[in-house]
Amino acid sequence: MKYSIMKNSCKNTFFTSFFCKSFYILFLFISLSCSNMKDKSKIVPIFSFDIGYDEKELGLVNEVIHQEQKNINYCYSNGFYFISDRINNKILKVTESGEILLTIFNKINYPVIAENTGNTDNNQTSDVDYLILYSEYNLMSPGLISADNEKNIFIINSNPDYKKLKNNVVEDKIILKFNPNGILEFELGRNGINTEPFGYIISMKNDVDNNLVIIEKMNDGFQIYKFSSQGTLILKSTITLKNIPLLKNEISYIISFVDIRSDYRENEIYITCQFASKETTMMLETYSIEYEKIYLYSLKENKISKMLLKINQEYEDLSKFKLNQDITELYGDKKSIAKPFQSIIGLDNVNNIYLFQKEIPFQSITANNQYIMKYLETGKLSKTSFVEFEKNALFVNNYYLTNDGRIITYIIKEDKINFVKILL
Repeated sequence: MKYSIMKNSCKNTFFTSFFCKSFYILFLFISLSCSNMKDKSKIVPIFSFDIGYDEKELGLVNEVIHQEQKNINYCYSNGFYFISDRINNKILKVTESGEILLTIFNKINYPVIAENTGNTDNNQTSDVDYLILYSEYNLMSPGLISADNEKNIFIINSNPDYKKLKNNVVEDKIILKFNPNGILEFELGRNGINTEPFGYIISMKNDVDNNLVIIEKMNDGFQIYKFSSQGTLILKSTITLKNIPLLKNEISYIISFVDIRSDYRENEIYITCQFASKETTMMLETYSIEYEKIYLYSLKENKISKMLLKINQEYEDLSKFKLNQDITELYGDKKSIAKPFQSIIGLDNVNNIYLFQKEIPFQSITANNQYIMKYLETGKLSKTSFVEFEKNALFVNNYYLTNDGRIITYIIKEDKINFVKILL
């Protein structure tokens, strides 16, 4: 009897142990599977505008030269959206629900509109009893737009009267500062108020202290300007590939700039560089992109202070699609193809880094699909979210990240421009 009890006890122990191990393996498998699953984002409408030439519409097609513009410049600050309409030569200040509070317009485009700015306070956040202010200025193809914490508006203007030719480069960009009521305060050039115009500006943003940071493309790199809110030039810094720190094994690589942008944090610039290797044979030279790195550049220290992320080249295995005729026609007998690189959207106020990646367009219905990745400050991937846009809509990757981590963009569909937010 004693032996029998021990035998049964051992048997129960065996099955218990087997069950626990099996359960653990199953749990581990499910956990790993879940950790690799990609959540689907939710696209939430904010407001929309009709496409056209009316004062309450946004332009996409230039009637004179019949050229379509798909990239709309806009920004968000303290509860308001600020939109630059290059086609209709106007600037809009819009509430969260899409009500226009301020229109800065060119009289040529809207001859019947009259100014009514006066001393009216235009900082309403409610849609009740709102008043649209109209301010006239000779806007010509307004470009990038930014707004500071006090709701002052900064806009790139391209009036031909500014045009200068320097080293065979046309310089015709002046920054205009308007107060919250749309009244012009000053015109800003390279060295401050009423100085020479800029050339090709690729980034403009106000930081947390209302300074304006401008990044200008140069032949061999970038020129960065930091101005006070009163238009005084605080600093000027030049960035070239010589500023990029290289490891020993990277000296032979071909390095190129992919992206550069400023941030609401003071004195911080984010630079993305691509690293490619070269292989030379008797017949030809081949280049392979190895990876990209995102760096933090300090304006205060005038150097790169650290690397934020390293993004390796990823490849899509085509063998799992071998029965798909569309893919076979597109890529032939290739076994794999390189995926698009992840591109930076920005950083939020707790240092999370957001990037997006296009899905490989195997067919037209996937052409708009995207992935948004959220990385922690440590560089660890925190979340991957799939964004599926409508197949008959036009999307141009123009994401905007607010300081608190909200992702905003717009979709062009039929005769409307729909501003939306992406919930990860």
